[in-house]
Amino acid sequence: MIITICSSVDFSPKIIEIKKILEEKGHKVNIPYFTQKIIDGKITYKDYIDKKKKMGGIFF
Repeated sequence: MIITICSSVDFSPKIIEIKKILEEKGHKVNIPYFTQKIIDGKITYKDYIDKKKKMGGIFF
């Protein structure tokens, strides 16, 4: 089954945890763009939150 997690990237640590559990059960999981960048090591969760705060709560 393909499962899409729609959530604020602010919850990335929980999204990553849930994604892992679902994949272990054989599901394909789609997650938010920046959460995938965190998993891929292209940005850290802390960097994302810091940039979001600097931008007044909006980070694209």
